[in-house]
Amino acid sequence: AIELYQSNLSKIGINAELNPGAWGTIWANAKSLNSAPNLISMTWWPTYPTPSDWLTGLFKTENPTNFNLSYYSNPEYDKCVTEGLKLEGYNRNLAIDYYKTAQELLIKDAAAIFYADLKERIIHSTNIDDFTTNPAYNSIFFYNLKKRH
Repeated sequence: AIELYQSNLSKIGINAELNPGAWGTIWANAKSLNSAPNLISMTWWPTYPTPSDWLTGLFKTENPTNFNLSYYSNPEYDKCVTEGLKLEGYNRNLAIDYYKTAQELLIKDAAAIFYADLKERIIHSTNIDDFTTNPAYNSIFFYNLKKRH
């Protein structure tokens, strides 16, 4: 996918240099503004079923930097995420409004390039019941499966 992105950039006169390597090295370099690449490809699976997990982990202002490898910082965004987290347990609709505003700010500020939404095909026998997937993870939870009799 990154080679396609590089090719598309070249069509508009941008030469993107690819620097693949060990994830530990890429991660260490990205955590220092002096050695961080201009772009880094990240995949995120939530640890909790809440938008705050992703919105906090990847974009909320941090000092020192832990996961916000874009170094994005916007006080209005931070407030939206903080308020959404406070409200999500008892006022879901208002929390959703805050999270929606936070996401709109990310798009408006071009904090990241959201270039992929991976879709997976999972092939399984037709004699399997209760086959469900979890949209947050690219795995199958086998404990739900039952063989049809």
